[in-house]
Formats: sequence, structure tokens, C-alpha cells
Amino acid sequence: MQIIADDAGLHALGATLARASRIAVDVESNGMHAYRARVCTVQLAWEAQGGVACAVVDALAVDVAALAPLLDHRGPEKVLHDLGFDARVLSDAGVHLGRASDTEVMARLLGRPRTGLASLLAERGEAVSKALQQHDWARRPLTPPQLEYLAGDVRHLFDLLDQLREEVARAGIEPEVEEETQHKLRGALRPEPPRPPHARVKGLAAEDDVTRSVMHELLAERERVAARLDLPPYKVANTEALLLAARSRPRDAARLSSVSGMQRAARSPGGWLAAISRGVARGAPPEEPPPPQPSQAERASRSRREAALRAFRRAESQRRGVEEQVVLPGHCVEALSARAPETIEQLRAVDGLGSLRVARYGERLLGLLSAG
Repeated sequence: MQIIADDAGLHALGATLARASRIAVDVESNGMHAYRARVCTVQLAWEAQGGVACAVVDALAVDVAALAPLLDHRGPEKVLHDLGFDARVLSDAGVHLGRASDTEVMARLLGRPRTGLASLLAERGEAVSKALQQHDWARRPLTPPQLEYLAGDVRHLFDLLDQLREEVARAGIEPEVEEETQHKLRGALRPEPPRPPHARVKGLAAEDDVTRSVMHELLAERERVAARLDLPPYKVANTEALLLAARSRPRDAARLSSVSGMQRAARSPGGWLAAISRGVARGAPPEEPPPPQPSQAERASRSRREAALRAFRRAESQRRGVEEQVVLPGHCVEALSARAPETIEQLRAVDGLGSLRVARYGERLLGLLSAG
């Protein structure tokens, strides 16, 4: 086990990995403990004489962007388990993952009931600890037990990949696995559309105008405080506490402190009380155009299309002896039902459907969709 915490070590590791045929990769961040997640460690494994060698790159001490030529499309094959999060945070650090295989995708399309890494390894008689799943990986120094924990997520990936790859080949679903992996990678690298904090508050629309107005202001204040303190918003004040404050609208620090869950906020009450005052003065939340909603007739048509696609998927999976997700992943069913493409070219534009499925099922899918 190596820990890489300086540029010389990173350069030497890069030279070693450049000779590897494949690299196992995992990433840990401080996402549960910070306003915005950042890469804290990158765990790497490679096949060496006598077994599997592992290294942990301290991303707080070195610039992991130096690993880009190895981890993007130019480098060896990368092996990951459930690559979405890793690809996203690596991209934020300047590394765009490429040539990647995902053991979670393979397990899912093979129909494994549990696709978590620990579960898949347990099937093989291998145990990995999950005791540090919620650890703040920005804390230093990294202790020997922590380094051993980090290595555990990559040292078994090559054997797991080889086993699953054999099963995928026997099932004849290599193209579908590759398409799903690339779809997952594209989704991870696609910028997420901005979503205002109030859109995540369940039941807010049922509150009165003033409560909703105050809640908008309190949520905005929470974002400002969380960004300043570099904390996840829920650690500043949870949403239930903010809603209680929006309903009761305290006007001084003592009353703010009496609201369950707002004691921490009440230590610096100025911004919170000002937010409440702004919301009350405005009297109603900002006007926002409602998201477009399909008509009742269109919703009914979508339901018919979805039912037809699911029936087709079920029958075809039984005929081929493969999992339903191999025939049509759930995201494809959803996209086809909503968009109802009318031509082969429009089918090709559905991300994740892939050229093989278009060639194999294109005309049948168009027929099902037109009937809906």
C-alpha cells in the first residue's frame, strides 16, 4: 500500500500506471460534510507481479488533474463499481473518465438482486468493510486503518470484473452492457440543471402565501450560510425546522431559538430574522412560471405507450432468456413513452437506446408507440 502525497510520488505512480493494462479506480469525497463535494482521495489498483498493488492519492496534497492522461480515454481500461459519482467528482477536479468498465452495470444487467460492491464480493466469499462510509475524508492525517479501508474498494475489482465479464459473454449481452455503461458515464458528466431549494420541499405548495414567501427567504439564507461555512445545508438547519420558522415567523432571537431545530441559527440570528421580515413584507413567493405539464389526454397516451413497452420488454426478455433491463432499460422506457419518436432517426436520438436495439427492435418499437 502506498500513499501519494507529493508531486514526485504522483509522477512515479503515473509512470507505473502507464505500463498497466488496466486500473481499478475509486474516489472518496467530503460530500456529506461540505457545501460542495470535492475529491479527497483517489484509490488506484493495478496488477503487479505477485498480485494486486494499491495506492491512495491524497487529493488534498497533490493535483489529481495530473492523472488525466491515465484516467481519461487515452489511458488503460479503468474498472469501477457504480462509476456515476466517481466520474462526476473527478470531472470537477479536471479528470474526465474514459475507457471505463462498470461492475455495477454488469451485475444489474445480469439480474443480480443486490448490486452493491459489498454484496457482490460477499457472494465470492470476500469481505469489505463499510464502517467508514460516512467518514469525513477531508480530515488528515490518514491513518493505517483508513488506508486499508480505502484499498479494500479497489483491490478486488479485477477478479470481480473477470467473473462478471465471463457471465456477460455467456449471456451474449456485451453490447447492451457497453451501451448502458456509456449512458451512465454521459449522464454523470452532463451538468445537472439548477433546481431551486424550495422545489425540494415536500408539501410547500399547500402552505399559505406568507409562509411560502418566508420559506423562500429562509432557504436562500440557509444556502448563503452553508456556502460561507462550507457545510451541507441540512447541517445548518434542517428543512422541517425552517418550515416551522416560516409558519411561526419569530421576530427576535429568543423566539427564533424556541423553534425546534433552529437553535444553531439563533446564535447568529440577524440574517435569519431579516429573511423572515423580507418574506413577510413581500407577502407571497416570487412568481415563477409553472413547469410545463402534459394534458390529461397526453398523460393517458403516455401510460398506454409505457404499458405497451413494458409488455414487449417482458415478453422479449423471456424469449431471449435475459433480464428485462437488457431489452429496454427503464430510462429508455421512460424516454420513449414521453417523446414517442416516429422515425428510426428519432429513435437513434434517444440516449442509451443504442444502435443495436434500434437495429433489432426499431420497427417494432415504432409500431408500439404509434398505436399508443
